[in-house]
Amino acid sequence: MTTGSGRTVSVPTMTFGAAEGHYMEIPHDDPLVIKLKVASELVRKILIDTGSSANIKTWECLQRLKYPGRDIIPLVHLHPGFGGQTVNTLGMIRLSLRFGDKAKSKSIEVDFLVVDVPTTYNVILGRSTLHRVKAVTAPYLLQIQYEADDDMMGKIFGDQCTDHKCYIVSIRPLVGSGQAEGPRHQETSSGR
Repeated sequence: MTTGSGRTVSVPTMTFGAAEGHYMEIPHDDPLVIKLKVASELVRKILIDTGSSANIKTWECLQRLKYPGRDIIPLVHLHPGFGGQTVNTLGMIRLSLRFGDKAKSKSIEVDFLVVDVPTTYNVILGRSTLHRVKAVTAPYLLQIQYEADDDMMGKIFGDQCTDHKCYIVSIRPLVGSGQAEGPRHQETSSGR
């Protein structure tokens, strides 16, 4: 593939389709939620957010990780997001991140903004990290494919069950106030 600047970009062949699928409830409008190894721990509830330029990690999740050197570099700026609010970051921290299992993994160091706000996700991965691993997402298939360390294609399937749990936790305050709308609210009230 050639970019507008004339540089050639190489990526492994990535194919999405029925043969690549895994069991999931359909129809759905679920976000892509995965699990990855962060530092030395497997972390669940990682939201893939192609609309975000930042990688975000919650303070609560950071405290649960077991690794040396929990040095957070203080930052003195507000981060836009989280429903239009601005969020004061606690700082930035660099952590190792591993996409995939050992056979088809991609390991990189990632800078995370650390925030101390209530959210149902432990980590939000933005475009910068996705670009570094040459990731392609298929939201409908709840799948992400990326270039592994051996230059071959690796893939991760979304965790739809964890996503459903996150969604229920996130709308709980809205249900009582009558603000929850849309098809997910109807599915939730039917026992999902």
